[in-house]
Amino acid sequence: MEKFFKPKSIAIIGASPTEGKVGNIILKNLVDYGFEGELYPINPKHQEINGLKTYSTVLDIKENVDLAIIAIPANFIPQIVRECAEKQIPINNIIIISAGFSESGEEGKALEKEISQLAEENQLKILGPNCLGTVNTFLNLNASFAKTEVKKGTTALIMQSGAFTTAFFDLVWGENFGFSKVATLGNKMNLDEADFLEYFLEDEESEIIALYLESISDGERFREVLKRVSKKKPVLILKAGNSEKVKSAIMSHTGSMAGEADVVRRAIEESGGIYFENARDLFSAIKYFESFSLPSCNEIIILSNAGGPGVVATDLIEGSENLKMAELGVSQKEALKKVLPNASSVENPVDILGDAQGDRYETTLNVIKDFKNTGAVLAIVTPQAQTDVEKISQIFVKANKDFSFPIIPLVMGHEANKIAQKVFEESGISNFIFPSDAVRAIELACFHKKQLDNQGVKADVISKDEKRAKLSREIFEQVSSDGERNVFYYEEALKLVNLYGFKAVPFCDATAKDCLDEMQYPIVAKIDSPKLLHKNSKNGLELGIANKEIAQKAIVRLQNDFPGEKIILQSQVESGLEVIFGIKKDPNFGSVFMCGLGGILTEIFNEKMIWFLPVSTEKIVRDLKNSKIGKVLEKQRIDIEQVAKEAERIALLGFENEWIKELDVNPIIFYKDKESISVDVKVIGMEEK
Repeated sequence: MEKFFKPKSIAIIGASPTEGKVGNIILKNLVDYGFEGELYPINPKHQEINGLKTYSTVLDIKENVDLAIIAIPANFIPQIVRECAEKQIPINNIIIISAGFSESGEEGKALEKEISQLAEENQLKILGPNCLGTVNTFLNLNASFAKTEVKKGTTALIMQSGAFTTAFFDLVWGENFGFSKVATLGNKMNLDEADFLEYFLEDEESEIIALYLESISDGERFREVLKRVSKKKPVLILKAGNSEKVKSAIMSHTGSMAGEADVVRRAIEESGGIYFENARDLFSAIKYFESFSLPSCNEIIILSNAGGPGVVATDLIEGSENLKMAELGVSQKEALKKVLPNASSVENPVDILGDAQGDRYETTLNVIKDFKNTGAVLAIVTPQAQTDVEKISQIFVKANKDFSFPIIPLVMGHEANKIAQKVFEESGISNFIFPSDAVRAIELACFHKKQLDNQGVKADVISKDEKRAKLSREIFEQVSSDGERNVFYYEEALKLVNLYGFKAVPFCDATAKDCLDEMQYPIVAKIDSPKLLHKNSKNGLELGIANKEIAQKAIVRLQNDFPGEKIILQSQVESGLEVIFGIKKDPNFGSVFMCGLGGILTEIFNEKMIWFLPVSTEKIVRDLKNSKIGKVLEKQRIDIEQVAKEAERIALLGFENEWIKELDVNPIIFYKDKESISVDVKVIGMEEK
């Protein structure tokens, strides 16, 4: 992997003397950026390009070559890759810049598959195809066709979009941060994000890793690598391609609620990464992590020379899940009063008035320095007539060196920002211009601190009950033997969940003798069919049936509307808090367990939590206590540990039975003073191949 960033020699296949061609730009970038190794342009039509001896093929180069960069039409590339492998000392590291592969249709897919097989057979490492290339600012290596010069910094970039990458290169020129190394993944035919995460874990010049991904190649490996990397370095991930499309293959509520985007987000955050939905937040977070230490806690003090921005920032903090405004005690307020004019406000936000000069910022910060309940200070400066932005900025630099918590500058205005950035440049500090960007960056830093704190929690060891798993498998095999059916009837679903001690409402077949006489009214009549999983939306459900006569009419109606389908009767249970438990087999990340607010409005509420299996009661309890669902349980006076205990039964079922594609327990009804009970269970097995 090292040779992608620290090659001593590079062959450029497709090098060109023609301005504007990709092969010309790559060669020019390598020369102009200051690459000190050997360059071997490859082009059979020329003997010399830009003063460099040119070769017809890589086989003509007698010397060892560390890296080959290919920028020629796609259909010629398999032969070039073979030549790299056939060289006396093979060129094992290759960057394929060219497009025209799997992104372009069946012919391109076939070419990509051919090259992939060559890579596997010859143990080649190939980046791309359809990528921008690589950059190492510490060695003056620009092995890409980006026209923009790359600013040096300590953030490594792993990018699946070349256009996005060049936009980032351009954006940082107004900032006090840059990039250490850059890898653009393209189609990820051979090397993917996990490979470069592992490389940057050990790279001393990369202190932060930021990724833009449109897909994740191997979900389980990605999680494993991310867990290791995030313990040492912040990993910031902007994941695109999250818009959910309705897929006919998704049949259960769990399948809809625990969609691809939800599972990916959970995978990233549970593995220690920080998930982003937009580029602006990612950009703000890179600024923060390159410039400041982590907040010591989530309590924030705002220091401002203007009321308006202070109020805006306060609203943002109070609306945050991870931050709160620090509450100042009487003694703290008295200490502030001693150094501030009478008209100042010593509440939080602390308003030091519009005429504040550097000395007032300094004395106020020195008082706050000793406040124990401070995670960070957001220091706001608006450029008024008497404001000495340069002096105030120097004070912020000193404070960030001396204080145990970070001072985050928010110097507003175009010219004021330019002055501040110039002061901050030497010390490696960045400035924020808008309260929203600053608060979001602090919030993400606090979230990361919480992640690091949680990494010390010992993982629970959970083992499978092989005997129970065998019995479960036998139930599924019996179901699937019935005409290759993979959706359970209610009776079959009850057999499965009963193995795990799960309590569900019993049923009676509506056609059975004496069924109506034995029921305890009110009752529910519903269709029980593998073809009809969402009974209420299809009018396959009758609620609140008060007596036998009404029940008979309901049964006739259901028989007429759904000829040939089973009808079952259940006693209608007392209302309580409705929760959904579910299992889903994610195609990339494996089995996940979901807990959400349930009932017929499940997908409208869409309030849920997701865990990867296996998961223990203890972890479920910890996470529920810090969630919105936990707040609902607390308000309803329902014991969270009771909910977690029932959740673990279903989580164990999912862990022990990998054949489960989707499973819903919806709703399971919880009460403050008695045992919970499940009303309906749906089970969908994997289709046997």
